[in-house]
Amino acid sequence: MLIFALIGSMTANGQKRATVVEDTAFYLGSKYAVGDTITLGYGSKSNKAFAFVSIGGAFTGVTDLESGWSKSDVVINKVYKNGNTVYVRCKLKGVGPNKVFINLEGAIDNKELLPQTETQTNLPN
Repeated sequence: MLIFALIGSMTANGQKRATVVEDTAFYLGSKYAVGDTITLGYGSKSNKAFAFVSIGGAFTGVTDLESGWSKSDVVINKVYKNGNTVYVRCKLKGVGPNKVFINLEGAIDNKELLPQTETQTNLPN
C-alpha cells in the first residue's frame, strides 16, 4: 500500500508532484503562498506565448497569456487544486481586473515561471 502512495505522489518522470497545504503550494523545494509576488519567465509555445499560464475573467473568457507579459510580476491571491493539478491564481501587478491562472508544475517545468526564492517571497504589493 505504501508503494502505491509513493507512486501516486510522483509524475511520470519520477519527479515529485506539487502539493497544497491550506493557502500554500509546494513544488521542487519552493513555496508559493497567497500574498507572494512571483515573476513570470518566458512562454514555451513556438510563438513564445505561454502554454501553462492563462489570463481572463468571467466576461472575457480565459486565453493563453501572450509573450509580451514575460518577466512580469504577479501577486498570488489563491492557491488550489483541480484534480491532480495545482494552480495559483494571481493578479498582474499594477494591471486591471483580469486574473492570471498558472498551472504550477507545467509552468515551472517549462520555465514559464521563475523559481521562487526568498528575495521574491512576500514583497510589498
